[in-house]
Amino acid sequence: MAEQVSERKRESEQHRELAAHRDLVREYERILCGHLAHPAERWRFAAGELGKQMVARGLGPDVLVAVHAEALCSCRAGVSALAGEILLEGMLAFALEYYQLAAARLAERERLGAHARTLEGLNRDLLALGREMAERQEDLQQSHAELGRLSAQKSDLLATVTHEIRTPLTAILGFGELLEEGTYGDLNPEQAEVLHKMIQGAKDLLALVNRILDLSRIEAGRLVLDRQPSSVRDILEQAVEPVRPLAVRKKLALELVSVPADLPPVWADFLRVVEILTNLLGNAVKFTPEGGQIEVGARVSGDWVEIWVRDTGPGIEPEQQRRLFEKFAQTPEGARRYGSSGLGLALCRELVTLHGGQIWIESEPSRGATFRFILPIWRQSPEGEAASSPAGGPGSSSV
Repeated sequence: MAEQVSERKRESEQHRELAAHRDLVREYERILCGHLAHPAERWRFAAGELGKQMVARGLGPDVLVAVHAEALCSCRAGVSALAGEILLEGMLAFALEYYQLAAARLAERERLGAHARTLEGLNRDLLALGREMAERQEDLQQSHAELGRLSAQKSDLLATVTHEIRTPLTAILGFGELLEEGTYGDLNPEQAEVLHKMIQGAKDLLALVNRILDLSRIEAGRLVLDRQPSSVRDILEQAVEPVRPLAVRKKLALELVSVPADLPPVWADFLRVVEILTNLLGNAVKFTPEGGQIEVGARVSGDWVEIWVRDTGPGIEPEQQRRLFEKFAQTPEGARRYGSSGLGLALCRELVTLHGGQIWIESEPSRGATFRFILPIWRQSPEGEAASSPAGGPGSSSV
């Protein structure tokens, strides 16, 4: 069936081609015979137009020659100058078309040549750029390796220096406390006050040295947490206890609030979390004016326990909050009045991050500040081991 349809299509196409050829021959005969009988410009013009139509139909000059031969027989004319004029007009149409086609192809060739030259130039530029990028990549790799080496040296140097400072500093503190206790005799009030300031300064310096040492260990990947199931209430109470005398001295109300009795334990390094809270509480005592209030609380938030420290201090500007947890970042108030090192909050962030948690601040100028951080809840697996920390924290943004 399909072959029959195809055969009919071929026959139909052949009929159309034959009909078109006959029409072409008749029209050419009309023109040729007319010109032979009565030579005129209109016949030559008609021959040119017919040639253009043949070009438009995709016919070649060989078809025109064949049609011309048939027409000569029909017109009963031999080869003559008048017959040649008609053939020449038809051929001129083909010549003009071929000339235009050759000109177009020449322009296309020139255009493609220009593109080729442009691409060749781009290829040279890309090759040069590739060589330059390879050289820069090599330089970057060398610089990265050098930075890594220098960072390791810096960490080693900091660890060595802080260790060398901490040893005699601990001795100074020890002897100072013996003097304060009266082991070597009584002190008059003025001596006792000077000694107390000296001991407090030594303690502050020791705390700074310890922070630098901890940060250098964290950067070098050498600080390892001793994580255990830890009671949040025990953590809060142990952190508050050493800070309470400082709060009393400034007439600050320091309270544990909103600590549910059924609060689950956290999977954390107990002493490191106490250190985080002590830093936050120390800052709260430092910046809260006399007669203010400091609250410490905790709550469950999904798979986490959220712990916060809230104060009634001066608050922190939004632009300062963005840099608050960076190393050596300080608020203008802290730098001017207290000369803080700017390492405490940076260490808090690093320690919280090591636990897999987040830390952030909520504050407005003149409305105090609330520091919050989250720690993973400890969950026991069926095998009796601690379950892994949750994959992500609550919806609050980390700083």
